[in-house]
Amino acid sequence: MNLPGYSTPVFLEVSPSVILRVPDVVAILDVTAVRAPATREYLGYLRRRGLLEDLCFGARTRSAVLCVRRAFLCPLSADTLRKRLALMRA
Repeated sequence: MNLPGYSTPVFLEVSPSVILRVPDVVAILDVTAVRAPATREYLGYLRRRGLLEDLCFGARTRSAVLCVRRAFLCPLSADTLRKRLALMRA
């Protein structure tokens, strides 16, 4: 499946075990945003409901990827994830 403006299928690898459909990604937050009180409160809300998955496995959290139905704490930086998206652009 290709979206307008993308020359390749639109999937974003956020960890070796998780690949997301780009249309499902709502936001990619930098670690500084993840530490903000309002963001921490929202991530806590998602965690309590079982909708937050930690992909860091002991590594430092560098970003959060918010999707339509769930969210992921990611060891990759937001810049790295954005560059991966940019590489998909036509």
